[in-house]
Amino acid sequence: MDRINSFQHGVIHGDINEQNILLSLDSTQSPREQFSILDFGDSQHSCLVFDLAIAITYMVLQTGDLDTGGYVLAGYNKVRKVPYNELNVLQTCMMSRLCQSLVLGLYTYQEQGSNNPYVLGTQEAGWRLLDTLESYLKLYIPLHLHDFSSHLPVSYHHASWRS
Repeated sequence: MDRINSFQHGVIHGDINEQNILLSLDSTQSPREQFSILDFGDSQHSCLVFDLAIAITYMVLQTGDLDTGGYVLAGYNKVRKVPYNELNVLQTCMMSRLCQSLVLGLYTYQEQGSNNPYVLGTQEAGWRLLDTLESYLKLYIPLHLHDFSSHLPVSYHHASWRS
């Protein structure tokens, strides 16, 4: 508990994913006016790093490319600089969210039957991403994401988990 108390806390959305984000293509609007978030049903007071991990996880799932997480972190860092102690747990938080989503999705599907395929949305790609995240060294993902957020060039291929 000491470690979690060292993280910055505040109100988090709790479910930032591609289905809860609205973007406007109106170029006359400011960037803040072009971006909206929906569905505050999972909002709560918690660790801010949890929201970042959730957003990165779902954006990486959507694109099939771990580099996407670096871009999410880079944008996030423009608003709130992520402390090193939080960056250090980002990979674990991403894996935890994936586990939560995979287990609850499968449970809900089994309870409701095939009339709700939405709950299986992350199953196939999610298990592969979880395997990929688990296979990396503990600090590899956070440091890779940090390289992107610092605009340092990083070159390697790692998107094979999606295929």
